[in-house]
Amino acid sequence: MSQPTLDKKTFLILARQAGFNPTDPHLDELFPEVQLMLERMEMLFDSPVDGFEPGYRSPESEV
Repeated sequence: MSQPTLDKKTFLILARQAGFNPTDPHLDELFPEVQLMLERMEMLFDSPVDGFEPGYRSPESEV
């Protein structure tokens, strides 16, 4: 696994800017979920999609 894309200090700063109380204990539960989401987004952004057109259906689903 790569280095986390978001550290706790930055997460709390962003949470405060979004209107959350940075001392709220629920943020301790939310932090690893946000890190995981960012890691998944990084994998998606790194996916090789050259030559594929964007769309809502896969070619297999068309009848």
